[in-house]
Formats: sequence, C-alpha cells, structure tokens
Amino acid sequence: MKQKCSHLAQEHLQRTEELLGSLQSGDSLEAKQMTAEAIEELASQLPAPSSLPRPALQLPSSGAVLAAVRQLGRVESTVTVAGVRTEPRPGAVLVSWGTYEDDCDPSEEDGSYRLQYCYGDANKQTSPVFHTAYEGPETSTLVRRLQCDVIYSFRVSRQVSAGGAWGGWSPPVTGATTLPHYEWSPGPGYSITDSGRIACRTGDGGDTYTGGDSVIYSAGSQLRPGAALRVAVVEAGSGCSDEGLALLDGRPDQGEDGALIGKGALFVSATGEVYVNGRRRQMRLPPLQAGSYLTFSTERRDQQTTRVCLETGDKQVVYDWKTESTDLWLAAAFNEIGWKLMLE
Repeated sequence: MKQKCSHLAQEHLQRTEELLGSLQSGDSLEAKQMTAEAIEELASQLPAPSSLPRPALQLPSSGAVLAAVRQLGRVESTVTVAGVRTEPRPGAVLVSWGTYEDDCDPSEEDGSYRLQYCYGDANKQTSPVFHTAYEGPETSTLVRRLQCDVIYSFRVSRQVSAGGAWGGWSPPVTGATTLPHYEWSPGPGYSITDSGRIACRTGDGGDTYTGGDSVIYSAGSQLRPGAALRVAVVEAGSGCSDEGLALLDGRPDQGEDGALIGKGALFVSATGEVYVNGRRRQMRLPPLQAGSYLTFSTERRDQQTTRVCLETGDKQVVYDWKTESTDLWLAAAFNEIGWKLMLE
C-alpha cells in the first residue's frame, strides 16, 4: 500500500513538471492539452461534499465572556436620577433629588427611589461601603443620627415600576452638617441618655405617679425655621390630657403652673388635643403611645408669624402662630413614670 501511494505521488509530480515545462517553452497547444487532462483528472479525484469534514467553531460560554468583559470594565444601567442636593440639619442632612426630564413618564407614578450613604468622600475611595437610608416614592428624605463636621457621600437609584430593575446610581455627592443634634437639658425627674437624645421619666420607689417637677426642656431654642424635629415615643404610660409635648416661644421658668398650655406655647396633649396660646383647637391628633412619632416642622411666614406643622400617624395639621422668636424651644410634661422620649 505504501509503495502504491508513493508511485501515484511520483506520477502526479512528473505530470506537473511536464506541464510547467510546456508553459515555459511556449508550446501552447501541448500546454492546453495537458492542462485539460490535469483538470479532468483532478475533478475525478475530488470527494463528494457529503464525505467532506464539517469543521465547527465552539465559542466560550456566556460566563467566560462576562468574566473577560469584567476584566476590562462594566456597563452600568442608565442613570435617571439628577440634581442630588444636600442641606445641613441638626444632627442630620436633608437630601433631595430629581429626574432627567427625558426619562419622566407620567404613567410611571409607582416608581421608587433608594438612597444610600457612606462615610467620607466616595469619589476618593476604592471600595466605599454604602448603607441604605431610605427607600420609597418621595424625592427627599432626612438622613438622621449623623456626626457633626463629618463628610458623608450620598447616592440615589430609581426603580421605574414596582418589581422592575433598579437603574444606575447617581454620582456620589458629599454633604455634612455643622449643627448639633437635638437634645434634652438635664432636669429633675428625668434620666438623660444617648448623648442627650433620650429622656425617661423616673420616680422614687414603686409609685406610678411622682410629685415634684414634671417638665423637661430642650437644650436651647433648637427648632429653627425650615427644620423638623421628630419625637419618638419609645415607651409610654396611660396618658392624661395635661401631659404632653409643647413648642415654646421662649422658655418659661421651670415649675410655672400651666405654662405649657398658656400664652406662648403650642401644646399637644398625650390624648391628642392641641392648644395654641391656651386655646383648644377643634382638630384632634391620635394619642401618644409606644412606637408613635410626633413631628414638629416650622417655617417663618412673616416677622410675627410662624407656621407650625404637626404630623403623627396618618394625620397632619397646620397652624399659623404669632411668635416673637424665630427659634423655638421644646418641652415635655409627664407625671406618670415610664415615659421615654427620643429626639430625632
């Protein structure tokens, strides 16, 4: 078999040499004849297409492709959040944002936003660690319990529809607060913890009610126009109509009888009644109880009027209140021991 293959190879080689010699000598007739014979012989030796091998190219799996792409970089989802802004608040930063006009669709009212923050300037960090501070439909939120004079970075992502994919993150924006957090001033009848944020009504022995002082004040006129102060009721007693929380237009003397329900005070009782300068208003709020929040927010209407918004549960009321001061005090009056109030 080996000799036969060698003989055939020699014959083909000899014919090829003869053909090349005819072409070089210029004998066109002989060259044409030999070329025709060579083509005919070659055609008879070509295999049928069905007997030819079929080479196949096998590409790497999608996982391998993605791994290769990640080595070069990554493609982020479209960023639809724009104009992230920060404003300092007492112990907090107010973060607000908008969306690109081209991406706004009136039919997409069920969208949601997610706000995250981290310590320091994220643009200068290799792997910043972000924490989620808010998720919901609003385009602003107050990030609480932040340290004064410390830089934080904030970023926002948008989910166009419920259950859909989240868009890309907005570029991190830095912000900080130079305003100290709200705090209580130490006073008899209350224990103060958590750097002044929490006040707990205490008493002697096992008595449910105490005599003596029952009023505690904030550590100054801390509620400024344009700001909000939230009081969280961590623990609660049964609640009476003469117990509650008040904003004060200047701090009265401690122990002054009825000072929180008189002139210069906006009082919200533990049972939900509202008094402005000693006059009871028709609107009633839900009673204060463990787990509830009462938020005071103010804005200056003119030189003599402060607009106060009270919000608790799903109710909100607004009053225009004649005040001499722009910055207001907070006070709390509780006779029953066990009330625990946290300022945020």
